Amino acid sequence: MKKFSSSLDQTSVVITASVSAVGLVLGYFALRRSGDGGVPVLLLFLGSAIVLGLLIATFLLKTNSILVDNTGITIDRTINPVKIAFSEIKAVQTDRDGEMIGSIRTFGNGGSFGYMGSFYNKKYGRMKLYCTQRKNYVILDKTNGKRIIISPDNPPELLKELRSIQPSLVDAH
Repeated sequence: MKKFSSSLDQTSVVITASVSAVGLVLGYFALRRSGDGGVPVLLLFLGSAIVLGLLIATFLLKTNSILVDNTGITIDRTINPVKIAFSEIKAVQTDRDGEMIGSIRTFGNGGSFGYMGSFYNKKYGRMKLYCTQRKNYVILDKTNGKRIIISPDNPPELLKELRSIQPSLVDAH
């Protein structure tokens, strides 16, 4: 099994830090005003709990690395890793022409610990992202018509490994 790192880009780090700060500030003000009572304090606590809960969820579901073995690709996450067998993959390619620019998030996370969930793009249509950065995209076209996007730190190395295991899957360009 070969492991490919998938580190956060600078934008994702800034977004994660900003969201964390908002959650902490809301919590701080809620604790500071807790003696006052009333609805605003409850809203501050609730807002803080929601923000921190979402941070925990996105941290647990973020892509830690990408694993490749003789049977398929695993998107390694702290909980609920995603396993894709080679028999489920029709083709693998990279985003050579920057066509991922302008993708729209339809349901998911757009920066806190990465970019995950359902997205839409003019060229690629509906797709599922398991990315930690907004570059280095590797596109997995599945046999069922669905599309998965990952973002390893070194796409050429990942493609080289995939080519050595399943040469027919990797786009030759």
